[in-house]
Amino acid sequence: MGASTIGCAVNQTIEAIIQKCLHNAIPTSRTNSDWLKISNDFLQYWNFPNCLAAIDGKHVVTFAPKKSGSLYFNYKKSFSYNLMAAVDARYRFIMVDIGAYGSNADSTVFSSSPFGNAWLNNPENLNVPEDAPLPGTTNKNPFVIIGDEGFALKPTILRPYPGHKLSVKERIFNYRLSRARRVVENAFGILSQTWRILLKRLEVKKESAINIILVCCILHNLLRMESATQCETTTSTASQAPVDRDESSVPASSGYDVRSQFADWCVTEGDLDFQYKMI
Repeated sequence: MGASTIGCAVNQTIEAIIQKCLHNAIPTSRTNSDWLKISNDFLQYWNFPNCLAAIDGKHVVTFAPKKSGSLYFNYKKSFSYNLMAAVDARYRFIMVDIGAYGSNADSTVFSSSPFGNAWLNNPENLNVPEDAPLPGTTNKNPFVIIGDEGFALKPTILRPYPGHKLSVKERIFNYRLSRARRVVENAFGILSQTWRILLKRLEVKKESAINIILVCCILHNLLRMESATQCETTTSTASQAPVDRDESSVPASSGYDVRSQFADWCVTEGDLDFQYKMI
């Protein structure tokens, strides 16, 4: 068969997979109960409460698109498309945004994506659950997504404490957040090792590259749904017993307040025996 014939068949297959499987593999909308199930998974598997997703960006290397200048040239000194993703506790993609300039920061890509814009400005459109107490407490906190230092701290987006001279509580929080956040890094690793075209430099037009990356994400989710063992880890559930503390019922108003309350929880109600060995 000629190369053009094979290319046409591949493109038709990609389009068919997107058309038939995208909605089931990566739903565009979720119910309140769907989000609560994800939150329960993060608490059960990774001991992090009120968490709905871990977010991060991945650079998919490509040749420089024509007339693009340095827009796709990233800090790794290569040209790339940005794959921005939100991942649940079982390594499944909740949201993907593909094709942003490789030179853009992750925070910019996320806030410009439809999911990120809705999360920051109109969370009610996503059916995000109302604020709820952390396990064993009475003070309400928002449901959050977690990211690394590349994201801005918001009441609904948590990132690690910066710097090196940190208190024990802050280092514990950074460890606990990193432990939960690494699911997105693991998801990218599983994605690339399964669909190894993502380990190579894509030699196709931007539209085709976006479709290839999207199909890989769709197939990744379908395989994760079919897998009998979806989360390979040994975890312990945080204690649910409340402690005597004077807590206000008024929810935290800033990202700093929310992060502080999560950090307090990690060394009190949510304390884990092994966490002190990890800092």
